[in-house]
Amino acid sequence: MEPLIAIRGLKKSFRVRGRRVAALQGIDVTVRAGEVFGMLGPNGSGKSTALRLLMGLTRADAGTCMLFGAPAVGRAHLRRVGYLPERLSFFEHSTGAENLRLLARLGGLSTPETVDAVEQTAALTGIADYANRPVRTYSKGMRQRLGWAQALLHDPELLIFDEPTTGLDPLAKEAFHGLVGEWKAAGKTVVLCTHELDEAERLCGRVTILFEGRALAEGGPRGPGGADGSGEAVFRFRGLGPAESERLVRWLAGEGIEWERMATGGLRASVLEKLRWARRGGDE
Repeated sequence: MEPLIAIRGLKKSFRVRGRRVAALQGIDVTVRAGEVFGMLGPNGSGKSTALRLLMGLTRADAGTCMLFGAPAVGRAHLRRVGYLPERLSFFEHSTGAENLRLLARLGGLSTPETVDAVEQTAALTGIADYANRPVRTYSKGMRQRLGWAQALLHDPELLIFDEPTTGLDPLAKEAFHGLVGEWKAAGKTVVLCTHELDEAERLCGRVTILFEGRALAEGGPRGPGGADGSGEAVFRFRGLGPAESERLVRWLAGEGIEWERMATGGLRASVLEKLRWARRGGDE
């Protein structure tokens, strides 16, 4: 079966203060229909750039980016995709419902469809009681929920979320995790871009780790069955040099957390164990 998303050799650089800075250095990513796929990496690793290229919001320097079997350019595929960017702006003095109605109409929904879509997504994402308040009065959590709602308005088959739970309290995160479970059960495909490994472990069947513009590792989180049915995480590293290994370990371990303490379980520990194995002379 043809993958729903196929990224091959994707490169993108930007000019910063007179010099070119590589945001993506030839990444390969494949996402199959119906899975929850995680794109992991610290800030600045290229995750958001990859998603913007996938949405056709910017052009690649090299490589291909295929979506639904066609190049990810133009507007033809947008009705099939719900997208939450890392930074989403709304009309601050308009209500949440007014913002959703505008976005629904811009997305091609009819007036009756818009009414139903706004009501349903507001209820689903927990903002129904706040829908008629100006967005400028919203908390961080309510703004994020409004962002979830706008991505769902046209009932897309593919959902792409860039850092959807950053800065949210545990209850809001739990609400989002529940929605992801519902979407997966409904057969939707979800691409979750995050730097929180615990969240990826809970939600994702497969993940790729982006680091300094490269896709350094790909595999499945530890859990029942694992990625290969063994119950263990399976990760394959691509061109991981000593310096990159050290920087990746620092991110995975987290500030103030000793590496040895993280080898007790979970996605972070699984990757660290794999790194330790590679340092002993592994050939993957």
